[in-house]
Amino acid sequence: MVGLALLFATAAFHKFRDLRRFTLVLTAYRVIPEGPARRLAWSIPCAELAVALALAWPPARRLDGHDDMYYKIKAGRVVGGVEVRVIAEGAVMAGAGVVAGALLGYVLARVAGGYIPDIRMPSTLPVIASALVLLTAAVVASVLPAARAARVDVIQALRSE
Repeated sequence: MVGLALLFATAAFHKFRDLRRFTLVLTAYRVIPEGPARRLAWSIPCAELAVALALAWPPARRLDGHDDMYYKIKAGRVVGGVEVRVIAEGAVMAGAGVVAGALLGYVLARVAGGYIPDIRMPSTLPVIASALVLLTAAVVASVLPAARAARVDVIQALRSE
């Protein structure tokens, strides 16, 4: 995650370093008029920087590198249902991403539709279908970590500390 954060931060830095040139690059494609391109030239590196910061500092981690599930297992509070908890965490994160992506996509489509008349909002069926596909993929991707977490012997994990 840190490497990806550095990639986004570097991309933002290069765009901030020469905003005039980046604006010219945006207008050279002749998709966006010059006025909105200036605002977009500011917003793209700001968004990249926000993504870099979000990737560099995941809120589920503590300063010592362990997550909340580690401390719950260590304290003996998690005895059963580890699989369900891990899968639920994956589903909640994917759900938050789907909602944020849908809202951001709606806003961007409305803004772009004001400048480019050929852009139309998609119907609700593709949006709902893609949200279901993403949520299903997140749950399926959470199954393997959940199975690994369920197989951890708490006593053995504490001895290895």
